[in-house]
Amino acid sequence: MSSTYFKQRVERSEGQKAVTHFRSREESYGLQRRGVRGDLKKVLATERPDIREEPMVEKPAELITSVKYYGDREADTPADAMTANAAALYEYAMAHARLEMKERDEHLISFADVKAYLGVEKSSRIREYVDALSSTWVSYDFLDQGVQRIGRRIQLMQCEEVVLQDGSRHLSFVMHPSVRKVIAAARQYTHLELGAFPRFSSKYTARIYPKLALYAGRDVRHPLVYTPEQLADELGWKPSGAFRFSNFESRCLRPVIDDIKAHVRRFGIEIEYRHAPTRGRPVTAIVITVGEMRRVIEEAALAPMSKSDRTKLRRRAKDRTVDIADEMPGDSALRQAATASGISVTVLAAQWIDAVSTDTEVQKRIREVGATEAFLEWSQTAEEEIDFDRVAVIRMRLTDETDPAFVKKDVIPFLKRTVGWTGSVEKVFRLEWKEGTSVVSQDFRVPCSQSDVEMLFSHYSQIFEEAEFLK
Repeated sequence: MSSTYFKQRVERSEGQKAVTHFRSREESYGLQRRGVRGDLKKVLATERPDIREEPMVEKPAELITSVKYYGDREADTPADAMTANAAALYEYAMAHARLEMKERDEHLISFADVKAYLGVEKSSRIREYVDALSSTWVSYDFLDQGVQRIGRRIQLMQCEEVVLQDGSRHLSFVMHPSVRKVIAAARQYTHLELGAFPRFSSKYTARIYPKLALYAGRDVRHPLVYTPEQLADELGWKPSGAFRFSNFESRCLRPVIDDIKAHVRRFGIEIEYRHAPTRGRPVTAIVITVGEMRRVIEEAALAPMSKSDRTKLRRRAKDRTVDIADEMPGDSALRQAATASGISVTVLAAQWIDAVSTDTEVQKRIREVGATEAFLEWSQTAEEEIDFDRVAVIRMRLTDETDPAFVKKDVIPFLKRTVGWTGSVEKVFRLEWKEGTSVVSQDFRVPCSQSDVEMLFSHYSQIFEEAEFLK
């Protein structure tokens, strides 16, 4: 569908009729987003937090796909000074800064927090990492104020040690203005596990992990194929002499693969070598298969649920004799499950109400574990129950309050437009609305997908009462 959605808004004033018009729906991005999921303090514990509680930081795709590392200011080789712990410190500092970017440009982190995160005891080690960050230079390939900056080297992070009046030591740092601009305007992200970085043994792991995480979040993930030299360049590994695969594998590639498999919990990877059919069977290609990003329902952001959504669901539950108190999950569980499944709250809740009213196994499970736990179990497979390929008719009912003139003049022409529909096969779209005391309908054909219908129902919830798929 179009990125600018139509939504009905009703403004009422005494003595006037309701006025209906359209407005755009803005998606949150950049500094409108918090940037960190969960409580950042939880990564300071000795034991790594449970996957459901571990904080994750959003990293813009532009910063991931365009970065190239260098050493000293004019060096041509990658940053040898960047150890695994220095890289971990950088990611933690960026997460800390992300939470307060709206308020300040300079950020402070206590040495005590840094030591806890990295698992080190000596302040001298922290100073080594600070020096490494200060002497590491990078280049990005992104737009800055409409100008594409290619190969422009900037300091990875400008940081120093400071002592406050109470004697406590802190890391003071600022990020480059161009990087701040990218974060402030970013619309594409991946989420990184902050608990993984201090556990990596290789400095090269932190360079490819964000790229793999970004790839894991895609719906379609073809295997990544590199020549050994290409992957070495991607990781920033430079041999002192001629390139030898055995050295690259033992010193760089194998530690990286072991790190990812041992410490990244949201997706997995598999690696395969392709050999030339010649003497010695040299490795000609390295194939990396990236698994799908794992989502945990407890940490999913809450999907929206309006007052009108609750009213509709209570009405539907009452019509089907479903007890709100004993057979319906709480709002929080509904919203979390909707986000994790990709189905809108109203569609998912309507499916649950229908299941409770007709499925004896669901009713039995509610008696055994309670409504919320039974719902969360059921929601894991809710989407799989809909075989959209077999759906012939999509029936959508408008609310009784929707003005029939608005339906004919604006809603139907909007729905008939083929631009924006993402389905490959046309289906009958049956729109129903009320005129006086009668319910009328109109059928037309559109190439819609299941996600189109769910997004339509979610974004325009003010006018849609219910949606139903018919065979």
